Amino acid sequence: MTDKRLDKDEVIKVAKLQFGSDNEYRVKKTEMGWTLYAHVLTPGSSSGVRGMIPGRFEGYYTIVTHTSLRDDDDIDISDIKN
Repeated sequence: MTDKRLDKDEVIKVAKLQFGSDNEYRVKKTEMGWTLYAHVLTPGSSSGVRGMIPGRFEGYYTIVTHTSLRDDDDIDISDIKN
């Protein structure tokens, strides 16, 4: 039996309606299967979004990510690997 899931564009639309349009959503095929990523801007907001989004949503695994860098953080470009 296979899970019924919405197509990529549709699940992103539904996620924006249910969990907030301020988050950035994307869908990617991972080792676990099709996964919906919700990216939030701050670590503080990530816990709230994690509380709203279930582990599986519309047939997709879900992962919430955030950016921990602040404007005043120093970034050494040589540390970033392509």
